[in-house]
Amino acid sequence: KIISLVFLVFFLISFFFISIRLFFLSKTVFKEKPTLLYCLSITLAAYAYNVTLFSGIGDLSKFYYFQKEQKTKIASLILVERVSGLIASLGLSLFIIINFFNHYISTIYISLYLFFVVFLINKRLLIKYIPYLNISDYEIHKIISNSKIYIIICISFLLQFIFYVSHYFLIKTFGIN
Repeated sequence: KIISLVFLVFFLISFFFISIRLFFLSKTVFKEKPTLLYCLSITLAAYAYNVTLFSGIGDLSKFYYFQKEQKTKIASLILVERVSGLIASLGLSLFIIINFFNHYISTIYISLYLFFVVFLINKRLLIKYIPYLNISDYEIHKIISNSKIYIIICISFLLQFIFYVSHYFLIKTFGIN
């Protein structure tokens, strides 16, 4: 019962934050602004596709739900969503690894990492040097140049933190040290 409750709580929290991230991204990209409820339903549908079909088709389902929009806008939204998750995942993973060994170095690391991410965003270097981000340059430039990109990256950090904490609690629930 505890395992089911832990999974359900963390699932609902992460599901909500994924929907909020999609909501902020879609408000930046699309002319017709979707509601948060619509983003919640899209996130639930994408999750259902990923789980039931055992594939990564969930992101591709967004092309169906945002049919009225241009494909480059949807692709830009998906790419920025994935890259922000990657940035957050790498940053948080390295922070945890470094923090395991030395607390002082981890403080310096997180400061340098945040400075580096802000520098990359402000100088538009993400678009120039990270592969595949220049496929639909205009839309990604529009998303990255928007001030909400910092909120999106913070939500991605929060999501990765939630995933780590949920895995920790599940491991402890199973009695693994």
